[in-house]
Amino acid sequence: MVKIAINFDRQLDEETYHLVEGLAKTRRMKRDVKILSSMVPDKDMGVDGEFYYNPLDFPESGQSVDPSIVDYNTPPSCQPDLWLHWIPTKDRKQIMWNSSKQTVNIVEWLVYLVQKVFGPKGYCLSGDAQVTGSKRIRIENNEIFVNDRAINAMGILMNIMMSNMRLDLNTSVLPGRILKMEMSPGGKWAIEVEDTRSEVRTVLSLVENEITLVQQCNDVLFSYSGHLQLDSEAIEILWSDDGMRSAVFLNGVLVTVYDLANQRMINSTLNGDDLIPVPAKWGGFHE
Repeated sequence: MVKIAINFDRQLDEETYHLVEGLAKTRRMKRDVKILSSMVPDKDMGVDGEFYYNPLDFPESGQSVDPSIVDYNTPPSCQPDLWLHWIPTKDRKQIMWNSSKQTVNIVEWLVYLVQKVFGPKGYCLSGDAQVTGSKRIRIENNEIFVNDRAINAMGILMNIMMSNMRLDLNTSVLPGRILKMEMSPGGKWAIEVEDTRSEVRTVLSLVENEITLVQQCNDVLFSYSGHLQLDSEAIEILWSDDGMRSAVFLNGVLVTVYDLANQRMINSTLNGDDLIPVPAKWGGFHE
Protein backbone atom coordinates (compact mmCIF):
# COMPACT_ATOMS: atom_id res chain seq x y z
CA MET A 1 0.00 0.00 0.00
CA VAL A 2 1.33 3.42 -0.99
CA LYS A 3 1.43 5.82 1.93
CA ILE A 4 -0.80 8.85 1.37
CA ALA A 5 0.09 11.47 3.98
CA ILE A 6 -0.08 15.25 4.32
CA ASN A 7 2.00 17.26 6.79
CA PHE A 8 0.90 19.92 9.27
CA ASP A 9 3.04 22.97 9.87
CA ARG A 10 2.91 22.18 13.59
CA GLN A 11 1.55 19.51 15.89
CA LEU A 12 -2.23 19.43 16.15
CA ASP A 13 -3.75 20.65 19.38
CA GLU A 14 -5.61 18.09 21.44
CA GLU A 15 -9.10 19.36 20.59
CA THR A 16 -8.52 19.34 16.82
CA TYR A 17 -6.84 15.94 16.95
CA HIS A 18 -9.77 14.36 18.77
CA LEU A 19 -12.30 16.08 16.52
CA VAL A 20 -10.85 14.66 13.30
CA GLU A 21 -10.23 11.29 14.90
CA GLY A 22 -13.84 11.26 16.09
CA LEU A 23 -15.19 12.15 12.65
CA ALA A 24 -13.12 9.37 11.09
CA LYS A 25 -14.32 6.77 13.58
CA THR A 26 -18.03 7.46 13.20
CA ARG A 27 -20.59 7.26 10.43
CA ARG A 28 -21.34 10.75 9.17
CA MET A 29 -25.11 11.21 9.34
CA LYS A 30 -27.38 14.20 8.90
CA ARG A 31 -28.63 15.26 12.34
CA ASP A 32 -30.97 17.74 13.97
CA VAL A 33 -28.72 20.39 15.55
CA LYS A 34 -31.42 21.49 18.01
CA ILE A 35 -31.69 17.99 19.42
CA LEU A 36 -27.90 17.70 19.51
CA SER A 37 -27.63 20.92 21.48
CA SER A 38 -29.83 19.40 24.18
CA MET A 39 -27.77 16.18 24.14
CA VAL A 40 -24.38 17.95 24.17
CA PRO A 41 -24.81 21.53 25.47
CA ASP A 42 -22.36 24.35 24.73
CA LYS A 43 -20.64 22.66 21.80
CA ASP A 44 -20.58 23.81 18.17
CA MET A 45 -22.03 20.99 16.10
CA GLY A 46 -21.73 22.82 12.78
CA VAL A 47 -24.08 22.26 9.84
CA ASP A 48 -26.37 19.24 10.23
CA GLY A 49 -24.22 18.00 13.12
CA GLU A 50 -21.06 17.81 10.99
CA PHE A 51 -18.78 18.06 14.05
CA TYR A 52 -20.68 15.62 16.24
CA TYR A 53 -19.15 12.36 17.41
CA ASN A 54 -19.62 10.22 20.49
CA PRO A 55 -16.50 8.40 21.76
CA LEU A 56 -18.71 5.95 23.64
CA ASP A 57 -20.11 4.85 20.27
CA PHE A 58 -16.71 4.13 18.65
CA PRO A 59 -17.21 0.34 19.07
CA GLU A 60 -20.31 0.65 16.85
CA SER A 61 -18.57 3.05 14.42
CA GLY A 62 -20.96 5.80 15.53
CA GLN A 63 -23.96 3.99 14.10
CA SER A 64 -26.14 3.64 17.18
CA VAL A 65 -29.57 5.18 16.68
CA ASP A 66 -30.49 8.28 18.68
CA PRO A 67 -33.19 10.98 18.35
CA SER A 68 -30.86 13.46 16.63
CA ILE A 69 -30.51 11.41 13.43
CA VAL A 70 -32.48 12.91 10.54
CA ASP A 71 -31.25 10.51 7.85
CA TYR A 72 -29.06 7.48 8.55
CA ASN A 73 -27.96 7.26 4.90
CA THR A 74 -27.26 10.93 4.19
CA PRO A 75 -24.19 12.80 5.46
CA PRO A 76 -24.29 16.39 6.75
CA SER A 77 -24.81 18.68 3.77
CA CYS A 78 -21.18 19.88 3.64
CA GLN A 79 -19.53 16.44 3.98
CA PRO A 80 -18.86 14.28 0.90
CA ASP A 81 -20.11 10.91 2.14
CA LEU A 82 -20.80 8.69 5.13
CA TRP A 83 -17.19 7.77 5.95
CA LEU A 84 -14.05 9.86 6.42
CA HIS A 85 -10.80 8.00 5.71
CA TRP A 86 -8.37 10.83 6.51
CA ILE A 87 -7.16 10.32 10.07
CA PRO A 88 -4.43 12.13 12.05
CA THR A 89 -1.32 10.17 13.02
CA LYS A 90 -0.70 9.55 16.70
CA ASP A 91 2.18 12.04 16.77
CA ARG A 92 -0.32 14.64 15.44
CA LYS A 93 2.09 15.81 12.74
CA GLN A 94 0.37 14.31 9.69
CA ILE A 95 -2.97 13.23 8.36
CA MET A 96 -3.11 9.92 6.50
CA TRP A 97 -5.61 8.24 4.18
CA ASN A 98 -6.29 4.89 5.85
CA SER A 99 -8.23 3.02 3.16
CA SER A 100 -6.09 0.54 1.24
CA LYS A 101 -8.71 -0.32 -1.37
CA GLN A 102 -10.40 2.89 -2.48
CA THR A 103 -9.79 6.61 -2.81
CA VAL A 104 -13.34 7.81 -3.47
CA ASN A 105 -13.77 11.40 -2.31
CA ILE A 106 -10.16 11.65 -1.16
CA VAL A 107 -9.85 15.16 -2.64
CA GLU A 108 -13.31 16.26 -1.51
CA TRP A 109 -12.65 15.20 2.07
CA LEU A 110 -9.25 16.94 2.05
CA VAL A 111 -10.90 20.14 0.81
CA TYR A 112 -13.53 19.87 3.52
CA LEU A 113 -10.98 19.37 6.29
CA VAL A 114 -8.79 22.25 5.12
CA GLN A 115 -11.69 24.65 4.68
CA LYS A 116 -13.82 23.69 7.68
CA VAL A 117 -11.37 22.39 10.30
CA PHE A 118 -7.66 23.04 9.81
CA GLY A 119 -7.74 26.39 8.00
CA PRO A 120 -10.03 28.12 10.51
CA LYS A 121 -7.73 26.95 13.32
CA GLY A 122 -4.67 28.42 11.60
CA TYR A 123 -2.99 25.21 10.44
CA CYS A 124 -1.15 25.06 7.11
CA LEU A 125 -0.89 21.75 5.27
CA SER A 126 1.71 20.66 2.75
CA GLY A 127 2.59 17.43 1.04
CA ASP A 128 2.71 15.42 -2.16
CA ALA A 129 1.13 12.00 -2.73
CA GLN A 130 0.54 9.74 -5.72
CA VAL A 131 -3.01 8.56 -5.08
CA THR A 132 -3.44 6.34 -8.14
CA GLY A 133 -1.55 5.79 -11.36
CA SER A 134 -3.33 8.78 -12.86
CA LYS A 135 -4.01 11.00 -9.85
CA ARG A 136 -1.47 12.94 -7.83
CA ILE A 137 -2.34 15.31 -4.98
CA ARG A 138 -0.12 18.16 -3.91
CA ILE A 139 -0.91 20.75 -1.26
CA GLU A 140 1.04 23.91 -0.47
CA ASN A 141 -0.07 26.26 2.30
CA ASN A 142 -3.57 24.83 2.10
CA GLU A 143 -3.85 25.24 -1.69
CA ILE A 144 -4.64 21.88 -3.24
CA PHE A 145 -3.43 20.73 -6.66
CA VAL A 146 -4.57 17.63 -8.53
CA ASN A 147 -2.11 16.61 -11.25
CA ASP A 148 -0.47 20.05 -10.84
CA ARG A 149 -3.72 21.92 -11.49
CA ALA A 150 -5.07 24.10 -8.69
CA ILE A 151 -8.59 23.20 -7.69
CA ASN A 152 -11.42 25.52 -6.73
CA ALA A 153 -11.96 24.62 -3.07
CA MET A 154 -15.14 26.65 -2.66
CA GLY A 155 -16.51 25.18 -5.88
CA ILE A 156 -15.94 21.67 -4.56
CA LEU A 157 -17.68 22.50 -1.28
CA MET A 158 -20.61 23.91 -3.23
CA ASN A 159 -20.80 20.75 -5.37
CA ILE A 160 -20.87 18.64 -2.20
CA MET A 161 -23.72 20.68 -0.78
CA MET A 162 -25.67 20.63 -4.06
CA SER A 163 -25.23 16.87 -4.34
CA ASN A 164 -26.55 16.33 -0.82
CA MET A 165 -29.38 18.75 -1.49
CA ARG A 166 -30.46 16.59 -4.43
CA LEU A 167 -30.52 13.61 -2.07
CA ASP A 168 -32.83 15.51 0.26
CA LEU A 169 -35.17 16.55 -2.55
CA ASN A 170 -35.42 13.10 -4.12
CA THR A 171 -37.60 10.61 -2.29
CA SER A 172 -36.39 7.68 -4.39
CA VAL A 173 -33.14 5.90 -3.56
CA LEU A 174 -30.16 7.31 -5.45
CA PRO A 175 -27.08 5.59 -6.95
CA GLY A 176 -24.73 4.00 -4.46
CA ARG A 177 -27.15 4.49 -1.59
CA ILE A 178 -26.88 2.12 1.34
CA LEU A 179 -30.32 0.74 2.05
CA LYS A 180 -29.23 -1.40 4.99
CA MET A 181 -25.99 -2.39 6.70
CA GLU A 182 -25.25 -4.80 9.53
CA MET A 183 -21.91 -5.75 11.05
CA SER A 184 -21.15 -9.26 12.25
CA PRO A 185 -20.81 -10.12 15.95
CA GLY A 186 -17.29 -9.05 16.84
CA GLY A 187 -17.27 -6.43 14.09
CA LYS A 188 -15.04 -8.31 11.63
CA TRP A 189 -17.42 -8.34 8.65
CA ALA A 190 -20.12 -6.05 7.27
CA ILE A 191 -22.87 -6.63 4.75
CA GLU A 192 -24.56 -3.77 2.91
CA VAL A 193 -27.57 -3.81 0.65
CA GLU A 194 -27.04 -1.04 -1.89
CA ASP A 195 -29.02 0.55 -4.68
CA THR A 196 -27.31 1.79 -7.86
CA ARG A 197 -30.53 3.11 -9.47
CA SER A 198 -30.60 0.15 -11.85
CA GLU A 199 -29.66 -2.72 -9.53
CA VAL A 200 -29.98 -3.76 -5.92
CA ARG A 201 -26.93 -5.64 -4.70
CA THR A 202 -25.32 -7.04 -1.58
CA VAL A 203 -21.77 -6.06 -0.67
CA LEU A 204 -19.60 -8.07 1.70
CA SER A 205 -16.72 -6.15 3.29
CA LEU A 206 -13.94 -6.90 5.75
CA VAL A 207 -13.76 -4.35 8.56
CA GLU A 208 -10.28 -2.98 9.19
CA ASN A 209 -9.23 -0.72 12.06
CA GLU A 210 -12.86 -0.81 13.29
CA ILE A 211 -13.95 1.78 10.71
CA THR A 212 -12.62 0.95 7.25
CA LEU A 213 -14.70 -1.32 5.00
CA VAL A 214 -12.61 -3.27 2.49
CA GLN A 215 -14.94 -4.76 -0.11
CA GLN A 216 -14.47 -8.50 -0.73
CA CYS A 217 -17.29 -9.19 -3.18
CA ASN A 218 -20.69 -8.00 -4.34
CA ASP A 219 -23.65 -9.72 -5.91
CA VAL A 220 -26.64 -8.36 -7.82
CA LEU A 221 -29.96 -9.36 -6.26
CA PHE A 222 -32.08 -7.94 -9.05
CA SER A 223 -32.20 -5.26 -11.72
CA TYR A 224 -34.98 -2.75 -12.26
CA SER A 225 -35.97 0.37 -14.18
CA GLY A 226 -37.89 3.41 -13.02
CA HIS A 227 -38.65 3.90 -9.34
CA LEU A 228 -37.39 1.32 -6.85
CA GLN A 229 -40.31 -0.10 -4.89
CA LEU A 230 -38.30 -1.31 -1.92
CA ASP A 231 -38.22 0.27 1.50
CA SER A 232 -35.26 -0.21 3.82
CA GLU A 233 -37.66 -1.60 6.43
CA ALA A 234 -38.32 -4.52 4.06
CA ILE A 235 -34.65 -5.56 4.24
CA GLU A 236 -33.33 -7.75 7.02
CA ILE A 237 -29.73 -8.89 7.51
CA LEU A 238 -29.14 -11.57 10.14
CA TRP A 239 -25.84 -12.96 11.44
CA SER A 240 -25.08 -16.23 13.19
CA ASP A 241 -23.68 -15.92 16.70
CA ASP A 242 -20.16 -16.80 15.54
CA GLY A 243 -20.27 -14.19 12.77
CA MET A 244 -19.44 -16.73 10.04
CA ARG A 245 -22.82 -16.98 8.32
CA SER A 246 -25.24 -14.27 7.29
CA ALA A 247 -28.65 -14.25 5.64
CA VAL A 248 -30.28 -11.44 3.67
CA PHE A 249 -34.07 -11.23 3.43
CA LEU A 250 -36.17 -8.99 1.17
CA ASN A 251 -39.81 -8.69 2.17
CA GLY A 252 -39.42 -11.79 4.32
CA VAL A 253 -37.94 -13.90 1.51
CA LEU A 254 -34.46 -15.36 1.95
CA VAL A 255 -32.39 -14.22 -1.05
CA THR A 256 -28.70 -14.62 -0.12
CA VAL A 257 -26.60 -16.49 2.40
CA TYR A 258 -22.91 -15.76 2.95
CA ASP A 259 -21.07 -18.80 4.29
CA LEU A 260 -17.74 -17.32 5.36
CA ALA A 261 -16.36 -20.50 6.91
CA ASN A 262 -16.56 -22.27 3.53
CA GLN A 263 -15.89 -19.13 1.48
CA ARG A 264 -19.03 -19.32 -0.61
CA MET A 265 -22.25 -17.50 -1.29
CA ILE A 266 -25.65 -19.10 -1.80
CA ASN A 267 -28.31 -17.41 -3.88
CA SER A 268 -32.06 -17.74 -4.08
CA THR A 269 -34.64 -16.09 -6.29
CA LEU A 270 -37.11 -13.50 -5.12
CA ASN A 271 -40.06 -15.89 -5.52
CA GLY A 272 -38.81 -18.04 -2.66
CA ASP A 273 -37.44 -21.03 -4.62
CA ASP A 274 -34.82 -23.29 -3.06
CA LEU A 275 -31.38 -21.82 -2.50
CA ILE A 276 -28.87 -22.46 -5.29
CA PRO A 277 -25.15 -22.57 -4.41
CA VAL A 278 -23.08 -20.20 -6.51
CA PRO A 279 -19.32 -20.73 -7.06
CA ALA A 280 -17.13 -18.05 -5.51
CA LYS A 281 -16.44 -15.27 -8.01
CA TRP A 282 -14.02 -13.22 -6.01
CA GLY A 283 -10.85 -15.24 -5.46
CA GLY A 284 -11.41 -16.04 -1.81
CA PHE A 285 -11.95 -14.06 1.35
CA HIS A 286 -9.06 -12.34 3.06
CA GLU A 287 -8.42 -13.16 6.68
